Amino acid sequence: MVVGVGSKHIVGSFIEVIEQQDWQGLWAGNTIKMLHMIPTQVLEFGSFEFVKHEMTATQEKCKKDGCLKLQIGHINIELSFPWIYSIAVGGAAAAIVSTFMCHPLEVVKDRLIMNQDLYPSINLSS
Repeated sequence: MVVGVGSKHIVGSFIEVIEQQDWQGLWAGNTIKMLHMIPTQVLEFGSFEFVKHEMTATQEKCKKDGCLKLQIGHINIELSFPWIYSIAVGGAAAAIVSTFMCHPLEVVKDRLIMNQDLYPSINLSS
């Protein structure tokens, strides 16, 4: 979002930003956004691949050796999870891990943006 741009059309907004701030204005705020996005994406990718790998290995082991069995009284329950997709669980775990770990970065980013007068040495528009 570009603050202070009055055009109601995207092409007009591009032209206004370029006229007011030069072509570099199109990337205003990118540095602070990257400080948040890079760790988030690294954590998401790493946790997704880890969970996907571990679930796939567990499912393969379950197919080969037999699944866990639980007996409650006269009821025998076989705990097999072939219906759980490792990609879906890996994606959910990735989102949880990255949100939990990177939310403090989001808070810092928001405070820096909202209180620019308290941090004059940090240029948030580059």
